[in-house]
Amino acid sequence: MATGPSTHSEASVSHSKKATVSTNSNDMSTSAQVSTSTAALPTPAAPQDDKFFATLGMSGDRPDPEPLIQNIWNYIYNFIDQPPPQYTAKPMLQVLREGHRILRSEPPVIDITGTVCIIGGVHGHGDSLVTLLSHCGMPPATTYVFLGCFSGQGFAPHESLFMLIAMKVRFPKHVFLLKGCFEDAEVLKGQDFIAGLHRRGLMEDALVWAYLDQLLVALPLAAVLNDNYLLVAGGIGPELVKQGIKELRKVERPPRLASHVLMTIECQWGCLKPPASGPHSAEEENFNDGSPTFTCEMVSQFCKDNKLRMVIRSRQIVNEGILNFPDQLLTVWSPVSFLDSFRNGSVALKLNGDTGKASITRYKTHDEDPKSLDDTKPPAGRNAMVL
Repeated sequence: MATGPSTHSEASVSHSKKATVSTNSNDMSTSAQVSTSTAALPTPAAPQDDKFFATLGMSGDRPDPEPLIQNIWNYIYNFIDQPPPQYTAKPMLQVLREGHRILRSEPPVIDITGTVCIIGGVHGHGDSLVTLLSHCGMPPATTYVFLGCFSGQGFAPHESLFMLIAMKVRFPKHVFLLKGCFEDAEVLKGQDFIAGLHRRGLMEDALVWAYLDQLLVALPLAAVLNDNYLLVAGGIGPELVKQGIKELRKVERPPRLASHVLMTIECQWGCLKPPASGPHSAEEENFNDGSPTFTCEMVSQFCKDNKLRMVIRSRQIVNEGILNFPDQLLTVWSPVSFLDSFRNGSVALKLNGDTGKASITRYKTHDEDPKSLDDTKPPAGRNAMVL
């Protein structure tokens, strides 16, 4: 499989649309900064046929993730307004079964050393996924940690999830998937995920949904990088602050103890409450979706108690794609122009967990790009390479 360009060198590609693509090296022990430079985007390949099989070339007798990665990449890169790809259940079951086995063998909190590339929630934005992989390089040259929310409201919810599962099977020691708020069977049902499986021909075998459900349950909750950084999808919360990482390492999947249930929810759904600007305190404010919340003071206390430099998470959209607030919290957001309703940037963070040195890859679509997925679909893989 071909690899994409490194974040340490500026990408040089061409496309009819333009985006701002930038890389910046920085010390991540305290704060993050990004710089900007302009690069063109790749020209989309020829449109695909109406019926596209993502499982084409896969074996039904053994886990065979490589063709699945290639086919989904091609579908996203060449995307036009067309029906979703079709899948054959038997080879998908092989990949899901192997993915579940690998994830169950990992602890609830993964310990990682060295340099990793951190990507925030994808939310089904397949174009952002292949773009960031293009710029940061494919495994095993680059080790990735994905901060949950693989599926979502983007144009490729199933494809984003399946591609990441296939990458985990293909590169188990170089791809780490963490549990986010969308990695839950009930949440996916509410997002019409099962209807999407029907449209893709995957509900002809009921085992597909059963295996997928088991796989989502098995996902680790967090990762610790070089004993210095906690990587998590949502964030922290009152129970996690109280119990600490030591207790988080004991959480069963699915959780059974009440405290473990709370910590699991906090890891998936945690939202930062900004300091109150009015007469009401942050503790008196409530998020509409009932998500568990944490404050700046809780971040500081948690890092102190657990001897951490920083917590790195996703969950909340930030305009520039990355936000270092408060000092020991970093929010990384990776879907560019989220649902084409925002003009936010997309970021991948390459971080050396020992030295704290980081390289930030960021890209942003220009204002003249379409603002609604209902009007004009984006050229999928807006800034991606051909794999």
